[in-house]
Amino acid sequence: MFNSGDEGKAPPLCLETKLMGARRIPVADMLRVAVFAFAWSMVLSPGESIAGRTPNRLGVEEEAPPPPPYMELAQRALVEGDLDAAIRVLKSAQTCWAARQEKCGFTKDDYDSLAGVVYLERGQTEKAARSLERVVRRQPNRTMVWFYLGQARLQLSQYRKAANALTEAASIGSKMPQYHGMLVRAWKGTNEDKRARVALEEGLRQFPADAPLLYEGTTLYLSRGLFVAARDLARRYAQAQGDNPCAALFTVAESYRKKGWLRETIISLEEATLLCDGSSDAATRLAYAYAENAQPLPAARLFERLSLKDATLLSAASEQYRLAGHFLEAQCLAMGIEDDAKRRTQLAVISLQTDSFDTVVQILLPDFNSGALDEQGTFRLTYAALRSGHIDLAEKMLIRLKNDQREESLAQLREAISRCKTTPWDCW
Repeated sequence: MFNSGDEGKAPPLCLETKLMGARRIPVADMLRVAVFAFAWSMVLSPGESIAGRTPNRLGVEEEAPPPPPYMELAQRALVEGDLDAAIRVLKSAQTCWAARQEKCGFTKDDYDSLAGVVYLERGQTEKAARSLERVVRRQPNRTMVWFYLGQARLQLSQYRKAANALTEAASIGSKMPQYHGMLVRAWKGTNEDKRARVALEEGLRQFPADAPLLYEGTTLYLSRGLFVAARDLARRYAQAQGDNPCAALFTVAESYRKKGWLRETIISLEEATLLCDGSSDAATRLAYAYAENAQPLPAARLFERLSLKDATLLSAASEQYRLAGHFLEAQCLAMGIEDDAKRRTQLAVISLQTDSFDTVVQILLPDFNSGALDEQGTFRLTYAALRSGHIDLAEKMLIRLKNDQREESLAQLREAISRCKTTPWDCW
C-alpha cells in the first residue's frame, strides 16, 4: 500500500532491466501489450465523493455515483510517464476500496498488479515482487504480471525464480526484445548454458539487430570462454543502433586483456575504432593497449593525435615517443604539458636518456632545494650531478636517499662518487 511517506520521493520514470549495466526500458513499451482490461468511461474529477450511499432531500438513500476508472487512469499515467499521477490515483483507489471494495470497479488483483509496476518504477523491487507474487498466486493466468515479476526477481538476482516467472510470461513476453535479453541473463545466472543459448538464439531469430540482446549474447559467450562467437556478436552490436556502439567490443577487448592476450585486445580495439566512427574512447583504449604491448611508436602517434582534443594525453604521447627513441618529438610534446611538475619531470627523464646531465641538474635542482622533489627525482638528480661533475652536490644528495629497494644502485653511486673524488681524471 502507498502511504504519505512515499510522497515527495523522486522516483525513476523507467523500469530498470539492467541490460547493458544500467539500460532502462520505458514502461510504456511494456504496458502497450499488457492484458489488463478496464472498460470504464468516466474520468476522475477533483473532490468527487466516493462515499457509499448519499441521502437525497427527502431522506431516501440513493446509489452513489459510479466510481471513476481508477485502474485505467493509473495505467494511462504510467504509459505517459507520470508516476506521481499514477500514485495519486492508486491512493484514491485504496481509499475507495476501504469503503466499497469491489464496488469501486476493480479487484484486489487489479490493484496489486499496478501497484507492483509502480513499485518497480520507484526502485522498491522487493515490494514489487511481493505484490506481483500475490497476484499470480491467485490468478496464474495473468501473463503480463509474470513478466513484471520476472523482472523484479532478476533485479533481486534471484535467477531461478526470474527464469521461471519469465517462462510463464512467454506468450506475451516473447513479442518484446527486452524479454529475451532478460531470459538470457536469468538462465545465465543459474549456470544453465544450454537454456541461455536457446533463449539467445530464439531472441536473435526474432530481433537480429536488437542492441541490448546482442550485448547479452556477447557477455554470455565471454563468460563461457567462447571468444570468437562473442566477438562476432560484438561486431553486430556495433552496427546496431545502440546508445554506445563500442560497448560490446570494449567488453571483449577487456576480457582478452585480462587473459594477457594483448594481440587480440588490439585487434578488437582496432575494430572498435573503425566500426564506431572513429570513437575517441576506442582510440584512447587502443593507444594504451599499444603501450602495454610494448609498441611505443604507434601508441605515441595515436596519443599525439588524441592530445589535440585532450591535452592530458600529452604526457603519455611524450613518454611513448621517448620509449621509441624519438627524443625530439618527446621533448616537443613534453613542453606542452600543462602540469608544471609533470612537465619538469618528463623533460628531466628525456634529458637524462640523451645524456644532457647539466640540463637535468638545472631542471631538478630548484625542486630539490624547495623540498618538492620526491625520492625518484632525487635519485635522478644525484646521478645527473655525478655525471656532470658536481661531485659535492651528488654526495650531499646521496645522504638523503635511504631506499632499501635501491640499495644496489645506491651502492654503485657511492662507489662512483668515491672513485671520482680519489681520481677525478678517471671519473667515467
